[in-house]
Amino acid sequence: MEQDLQESALAVYFHIPFCLSKCGYCSFFSEAYSSAKIQSYFSLLKREIVLYQGQFPSTRTADTLYFGGGSPSLLPAAQISELCGFFDYPDTAEISLEINPIQITPAFLAELKKSPVNRLSLGLQSRLDRELNFLERKHKDKDTPARIKLLRDYGYSNISLDLIYGLPGSNLEDLERNLDGYLELQPEHISTYLLSLDESSLWQRFGSTKASAVQEVEEDYLADSYALIRRMLTEAGYLHYEISNFARVGYESRHNLHYWHSDDYLGLGASAGGFLEGVRYNNPANLEEYARNLDAGELRPDRELADNLKMDYIIMGLRTAKGLDRRKSIQALGIDLWQEKAEALARLEALGLIIRDEEHFALHPDAYFISNAVIGELI
Repeated sequence: MEQDLQESALAVYFHIPFCLSKCGYCSFFSEAYSSAKIQSYFSLLKREIVLYQGQFPSTRTADTLYFGGGSPSLLPAAQISELCGFFDYPDTAEISLEINPIQITPAFLAELKKSPVNRLSLGLQSRLDRELNFLERKHKDKDTPARIKLLRDYGYSNISLDLIYGLPGSNLEDLERNLDGYLELQPEHISTYLLSLDESSLWQRFGSTKASAVQEVEEDYLADSYALIRRMLTEAGYLHYEISNFARVGYESRHNLHYWHSDDYLGLGASAGGFLEGVRYNNPANLEEYARNLDAGELRPDRELADNLKMDYIIMGLRTAKGLDRRKSIQALGIDLWQEKAEALARLEALGLIIRDEEHFALHPDAYFISNAVIGELI
């Protein structure tokens, strides 16, 4: 079941925008790694935290902390610990680090164990070498089982694996074999992502033939792929608790649940976004501009009142299997969606696209793959 969190608990996200090499499909802001850049950026992050905690005392207490990127595992463990140390958090806090599989070595883990990180999210992407080559990943599948065992040997008991599906040239038999490989590793959490390209990805910007191949993958195959993922992972005992995410009971991503529940969250670092005290913001995706804002003491530079709070609340809440709770939505929005959206809800229920009663409504699992279209009828 999804975990009940204190309403005042804050999710904190650190964006670490450095990579050893940039994958062509990736649209997240990142730059080439250097130790000098990391050190300079680390100082900027600390300044940003101090500014926030000076202006918003509520940001001193956290429930979850998440290091994403980029490749945040390039950040030394001592710096991870120091950044976490700016926040008060309980022993039960979820502290996640995205990690590149090629960095999983005894030396790396010996240092990481000195930090408070207790959840690892691996950019595994596939267990098929052909797909890893297409995605320009540096690791090979033959090394994956030993790396997962090493994580277990070092005491990590909350591991999430990313899976990218819908690749050109792959078929359902490939996907089934891939999923079998993931299940063999027995992760606590699996995140599944349909390969799609943003205009800012390198493949799109430079007109790669890979971009054309991705666009030509048939929609029916993608829908069948999603259905196969759902069937195999749920039959293996994973909860399909969010459209793209599966977890063993008790291992749902608490950090991401904050997003989906429209809770406040603090985004730190270049390109990071946040939602704080009714204001949404995004930091500039540019290191120099990010630094200039901090020099001027300016936080939330492109802040805007969350005028679309109702729309955002519906979109995010309906990503979860539990959907929307009537009492909580009235508290959050000051309106009764059951009454305001009565006609649309009745129509969607008649079509078998949503499940509802007097206190809850959610997408029907068969509608997950077309969730955007269904949610669009309610906003």
